[in-house]
Amino acid sequence: MSKHHQKSKSKRQIKPSYVIKRVRRANSETGSYVSSKLVDQQLIQQVKHLPDNQKRKVLRELLEDAIESELIHTRQVIVYPDEDNYWVAECPSLPPCISQGETKKEAIENIKEAIQLYLEVLRDEGRSIPEDRFETVIVDV
Repeated sequence: MSKHHQKSKSKRQIKPSYVIKRVRRANSETGSYVSSKLVDQQLIQQVKHLPDNQKRKVLRELLEDAIESELIHTRQVIVYPDEDNYWVAECPSLPPCISQGETKKEAIENIKEAIQLYLEVLRDEGRSIPEDRFETVIVDV
């Protein structure tokens, strides 16, 4: 390998979009933006060498993702038994998200996964995340 090729390879800069994609993928695997598993030492070193404007872009987007993530982690879910003795779980603010389980606990775990996957699809497609505007009230009839 020539010296020129070695030199250009070692000076290769990482793109901010790569960093963001990698952290988002790590988030989907760990379920947390706060986890130290998100970014390995190599990635940290690569980000350190980005120009300041690109560092700011990476940090801004990751911060926005983290804030958005915290805002959407709490969703109202309705859980009820069906006629076949299974438990159904629905998320009214995210109509495509409905799941079930043999137990209430299993239904809740399944709806959590359904919500996480649906939100990931929305993010990947660049679509906005719907607000949780659902409210439960009790009425006398």
